[in-house]
Amino acid sequence: MVSADFLARGEWGCYSYFFTKVVDRPQDHPCHIKPAGEYAVTYLAGDYYNAAPAFQLLKDFFAEHGFRPGEFCYKEAVLDEVSMADPEGYLTRISIQVLR
Repeated sequence: MVSADFLARGEWGCYSYFFTKVVDRPQDHPCHIKPAGEYAVTYLAGDYYNAAPAFQLLKDFFAEHGFRPGEFCYKEAVLDEVSMADPEGYLTRISIQVLR
């Protein structure tokens, strides 16, 4: 998870938190729940470390439409080193909540 503040400054690689999906909410442990709502989504093909163009695309989309981003951007591996050896085949989903 990358905070919207970092995104606004172009600091794409400054992660605020790491996240995973769970079946049951953990007890006695801090837990963030991704807010329901509308999200702008893009997919990054290739090495997920080269994500700056995808983040810039989303940043431009928000500016063009006068939207505000939610608190965090979520960067999720769809295909990564677990499923293939060549980073050029990786697929990453990047989503940011749209606030109107």
